[in-house]
Amino acid sequence: MDPVKNFAKGTLLYDISDTDTSLKLSDADAAKFPDPATDGAFNVVIWDEDSHPDPADDPNVEIVRVTASSSSGGETTWTIVREQEGTSASSHSAGHKIMEGPTAKTITDLENTFLKLDQTTPQTIDNGIPLLDATVSEISDIKSLVNKEYIDNAVTALGLAYFMYDEDDATGYKTCYLEPSSSSETYVEATDLSDDDYIGGWISAPGEAPTKLLRGVYNWYLFAERIGGTKTLRLYWKLYERKSDNSEVLIATSSDSNEVTNTKSSFIITLELDSDYIPDSGSRIVGKIYADVSGTGSAPSVKVYYQGGSASRWEIPANSEVWKNIFVPYEGATQDVDLGSKGLTSASVSTDTISEKTADSGVTVDGVLIKDGEVDGRDVSADGSNLDSHLSDTDNPHSTSVSNLSDTEVNSPTDGEVLTYDGDTNKWVNQKSGGLIWQVISTDTTAISGNGYLIDASSGDVTLTLPASPSAGDMVGVCDAYGKATTNTITVARNGSNIEGYVEDLIVDIDNAGFILVYTDATRGWKVVSEIGNGGLPTLADLSDTNISSPADGEVPTYDSSTSKWVNGLTKKIQDADGDTLIDTEESADKDEIVGKVAGVEALRIYSSGILDLPKQSGCLVYLGSDASINNDVITQVNYNTVIYDTQNEFDSSTNYRFTATKAGKYLICSTGRCSISAGTVFTIHIYKNGALLYATQIKPAYAYNAYIQMSEELQLAVNDYIDVRLRQNSGSSQTVFGGLDNNRFSIIKLQ
Repeated sequence: MDPVKNFAKGTLLYDISDTDTSLKLSDADAAKFPDPATDGAFNVVIWDEDSHPDPADDPNVEIVRVTASSSSGGETTWTIVREQEGTSASSHSAGHKIMEGPTAKTITDLENTFLKLDQTTPQTIDNGIPLLDATVSEISDIKSLVNKEYIDNAVTALGLAYFMYDEDDATGYKTCYLEPSSSSETYVEATDLSDDDYIGGWISAPGEAPTKLLRGVYNWYLFAERIGGTKTLRLYWKLYERKSDNSEVLIATSSDSNEVTNTKSSFIITLELDSDYIPDSGSRIVGKIYADVSGTGSAPSVKVYYQGGSASRWEIPANSEVWKNIFVPYEGATQDVDLGSKGLTSASVSTDTISEKTADSGVTVDGVLIKDGEVDGRDVSADGSNLDSHLSDTDNPHSTSVSNLSDTEVNSPTDGEVLTYDGDTNKWVNQKSGGLIWQVISTDTTAISGNGYLIDASSGDVTLTLPASPSAGDMVGVCDAYGKATTNTITVARNGSNIEGYVEDLIVDIDNAGFILVYTDATRGWKVVSEIGNGGLPTLADLSDTNISSPADGEVPTYDSSTSKWVNGLTKKIQDADGDTLIDTEESADKDEIVGKVAGVEALRIYSSGILDLPKQSGCLVYLGSDASINNDVITQVNYNTVIYDTQNEFDSSTNYRFTATKAGKYLICSTGRCSISAGTVFTIHIYKNGALLYATQIKPAYAYNAYIQMSEELQLAVNDYIDVRLRQNSGSSQTVFGGLDNNRFSIIKLQ
């Protein structure tokens, strides 16, 4: 959007013809408007106010675009582009008024920048991303409304990032990799651009192209600036498949970026893929940047930056997060075995443990007689209802100290394996398995709810057909148990129900992938759940907590291999082995606060009110301890030598007087300056990054006084990037820069 100021209105000093490309106004009037050199170009209205108080009534009213300015002898000269927003160039006389006010472009910029809300139907932004299926009356919190940049970031947050490298590929493009470059920032430059001119292209590195491009939003994040020309410049990009024979297929074209101005800025350029796209085997993907040029004036030129702190990249959606949870069966997993003629009815399997059954004697297992529905002489009903008392009976040498254990296959425990108690069923349940019964299949099979299928696709394609008439809560487990999903096709056939809301079968195309499907309703159908069991947990032998015999909801025992004991699990904390890094949900009884510690030091606290503390977050507040002097027309660094706080010791207050980032991320900078200056003097504050000017702002008072100026900016910093502040004044002599926290100070805080 264009920069704006309140009550920006001035008077034309001299006549201009309908072909002039500049105009003049007083320095005092010019100060009411944005500065095109630092704030960017903007539109103004010129009209005859004396004859037509309302500019809409003036037949010669004109909108022009201010692109540059210069000052001399109390007069400011603006460079202008004529005939903006459909108006015609006209002659204007001295005394006509100049005003920056809302025009059609103002509204259009707002519509293109923020999402729209309609009272009756779901709305979309330009790329077709749904905003909200709601009426205005349902919006109770203004924070429910988000802007386009937020949505664009969110929809690719789980995607793959292809970072732009300054590395030539044999195809003629530069190369993209999945890891950020450690090289310094550089750029490509294109001059005298026309509409749809090609600027530059990047190709995925060999072997790093996805096997499927999922439908969704693809964003190109980059930094760019216009370095010449006056025509309006925007950027867009195209996504191509480059096949192994070097032919290329256009996949999709993005929307346009925001306008590229004379200031280096970041851009998010969004491309929408309407349906999944499967490239040929051996293909690579290519992103190409183009120019969108419009308006009148001279042809623009541009620099597009990448590597270093800019970390320019394009991002594509990845498969659902469930694919990131790879299920691998544990070593020693058991399978059903057909004993054939050696069944328990006719012969012993091991004479040491199971004796041969006779009609009258029953079967003895490890000294326990099983006969006629009884175990060691105790009646066991057909439904197992009498089994509970026997398992917990202290007289029974084969019982456990945990009552009502529902999983009888728990054995060979390992560190961290857990059971949890369910008070609704009065059962100990396997927290990781979800209660599924797993079996191996290698041929087409119709699934049964409550079962999990370890699919062996070693010999060919396998189709698992979901149950035909599922009910809410039905579960089916799926696992490529032998890592053959990319060799042969594993299909989960929907069998009349939707999967994730789509009328499509699910193809497993990642080796060793495993997941659980849970049925919800007719609209959503089967939903993918990422957590999956590992098949059988250990027995609760040698339980050291004697109070576990009366468990409560959520109580979790956990196994400690160092003692070969089950110990009382920690239900209120998540912590590392030595307990100094943790998340604690109940620091003290009923405190209702979440506390996070790293290496024993508190790094996070969330209060019951929702307020968040990050006591170790990177940031500092420093100021100039005493008055100092700056020379005339010399950009001078401020030596902030007094520290209020510096959380991570990142500010040097004794030698270099600058902030150096120890972690990469987004930071918010605030700086103020105060200096004694005379009338008409320019006082400027500069923010420098790594020794180069990044931002600047200035004031020019009409009378002498102790001038006060402040600025705040958000920026991206890489590790070891440093920031310092510098001041400049052009009064004609040295001036005093005042010390004290209220006068010259600097603060920075890491946002993310």
